[in-house]
Amino acid sequence: MDKLRNCALAFNNLLNKEYYIKAGKKQQLLEVQLFFDSIHFHHLIGLNKLRDIRQVSRNTPNLFADILSEKLTYNDICRSAFYGEIAERLEYFPLLEQILDSEEVIIKHNWSMAKSSVKAKAIIFSKIDNIYVHYFIDTEDDTNYFGRTFFTRYDRQYLHDRPFRILEKIKYIDGVEVENPK
Repeated sequence: MDKLRNCALAFNNLLNKEYYIKAGKKQQLLEVQLFFDSIHFHHLIGLNKLRDIRQVSRNTPNLFADILSEKLTYNDICRSAFYGEIAERLEYFPLLEQILDSEEVIIKHNWSMAKSSVKAKAIIFSKIDNIYVHYFIDTEDDTNYFGRTFFTRYDRQYLHDRPFRILEKIKYIDGVEVENPK
């Protein structure tokens, strides 16, 4: 299957879902209501990094639909001189829902400690084999969180803080609570 479309299908499967995550450590509590919107897909998988492919360098309203309908394919993007910057994302992005349903770890993101340009409030991460999969989440209203970016690393550069322990996690599909994901 086309790797790009596979990522889009995995994300499309999340569009009708939300997660409520309550996590704590010491005297701190973090509550996250995580939602998904197709407009975030472009940046999550890094298409903005493919500056030499005009069709994907900007997030247009039809881009996600074009990927789902195979008007834009993996073969179109892998010709980019910058493709190497996102290649690993395409391998791991289809696992996002599985990561969210598992015993993932969440930490607050301090971009200055990590020497990072990623502006996000927290990171949901998982270690798969020897790779750390990072799903950076952010909020504009301290309640509803969305995915800011997604990538992998072989080191712990962004994982500078002690993780929060998941106290409660509720998954909703079309607004209806489903069994606790695990």
